[in-house]
Amino acid sequence: ALNCSGADELEVEGDLELAAMTPASSTVRLSGGEQTLTLKGTTLCALALANAKTVVSGDLVAASLSAGNGKDAFEVVFGAGAGVKLNTMTVAGDAETKNGVLRCATAGGQWNLSVDDAHVSGVTVSGSDASKGVTVVPTDCVDGGDNVNWLFVDNRTHWTGALNTDFANASNWSDGVPTATKDAVIEGDVGGIIASAAAAGNFTVNPG
Repeated sequence: ALNCSGADELEVEGDLELAAMTPASSTVRLSGGEQTLTLKGTTLCALALANAKTVVSGDLVAASLSAGNGKDAFEVVFGAGAGVKLNTMTVAGDAETKNGVLRCATAGGQWNLSVDDAHVSGVTVSGSDASKGVTVVPTDCVDGGDNVNWLFVDNRTHWTGALNTDFANASNWSDGVPTATKDAVIEGDVGGIIASAAAAGNFTVNPG
């Protein structure tokens, strides 16, 4: 068993297998070339992937996952049917070249993502079923296919409050008032007043 105390950091350049771990507020960092991370019922606090390629075997449960530095190419591969449960996920490839990859190990297979807060940019994503968590809205990314609950083109209407605080005024929204078939987003320090019945396909409120 591996027992961590406080904000310890475990940096590994080879393959890593974890069957038992007390994570505390520690970070597991992979910094080699191509590495395999084998997880056997282990819950992590923070997992940082600073390597070229990570093959994840088993279900990944962590408070946070980070991968990529916004510049260098990288690849993260999950097993078919594997579960990935995260509080936060930050993944950054190059916005122009989209040189990051998130994919399933098996062509046509899917890995199951449940995440509460996701920031994904500059990657190609395939085989990800994110239906158990929030809708993932990536930026500068490529839809590689077989993805569920990823919104690669953000066609939701966003609250701007440009005119006043009237929820029902189209001028206060980026793409008109939300409807039962149009999703809506309210974020930041805004004040909207709903004075009558209103509808939205999906309604997202982000902190600000």
